[in-house]
Amino acid sequence: ELLRSFPAALLPVGALALSPDGKLLAAVGTAGVQPGQFEFKLWNIVDVAAVHEVLDEEHTSLDDGCQPLPFAAFSPDSSLIATGGRSRSMDVWDVKQRRIKVTWKAAGVPSAVAFSPDGRRLASIAGDRLSILDTDAPHEISFPARAVSAAWSGDGAWLACGLEAGGLALVRTADGRTGIVPGVPSP
Repeated sequence: ELLRSFPAALLPVGALALSPDGKLLAAVGTAGVQPGQFEFKLWNIVDVAAVHEVLDEEHTSLDDGCQPLPFAAFSPDSSLIATGGRSRSMDVWDVKQRRIKVTWKAAGVPSAVAFSPDGRRLASIAGDRLSILDTDAPHEISFPARAVSAAWSGDGAWLACGLEAGGLALVRTADGRTGIVPGVPSP
């Protein structure tokens, strides 16, 4: 049985995120080449009302031919959502205020993000680099292959990153030490 039906997005939806409190659904899509199009919609799940919409016809990712990639992640308390931004950046939106709280520039085109369980840190993947962003000391870690996904352990002590070439990287967040686990199939 279909519980809810949402209005169609203008662009193909490349990423979805449900808020941890179960109240909001975010959809992000991109299309075109340099400059590409970008669409971000935030809906109230109960009444299927759009609470925030962004359609950017000139969404760029510098002059290197890399198209912005769609991604979205809510903070554990549902107060923030991270999405792709302009020119190799990641925007963190304040959900209640419906405005960008902070923008971070990346060395590559960001493709995935994940908030830590306490909501104080954000893992951002761009190519073969993982950036752990927090208020104390953001730092960057390189991998031997392009990372495509990230997930935090429940206590925030570990971060697992899936690698495009197969395998995964485990990062101990206390000191940034990494190890590669071979034999995991690539996406």
